[in-house]
Amino acid sequence: MKNKNFSWKAEKLLSILLSKVERGSLRKIQEVIEMTDKATTVTHDEELADTLIAISVISKRLATKIKEEDNHESNEENC
Repeated sequence: MKNKNFSWKAEKLLSILLSKVERGSLRKIQEVIEMTDKATTVTHDEELADTLIAISVISKRLATKIKEEDNHESNEENC
């Protein structure tokens, strides 16, 4: 049950990010994961690349959390 709720939240987050990408309202990777400072004049291609990187980072974090939850649930079942 916990996994389904987490998966639903992950899908919702990715859906929101993708809709922002489509609308062009997600500008810099700093707004998503606050990594590095960049010049204010970022080209459209750089913005798109940054957004895709941010989505990738978030996806990896979500996958890690799902694996951790699965391992935790497996350990509870074995006890």
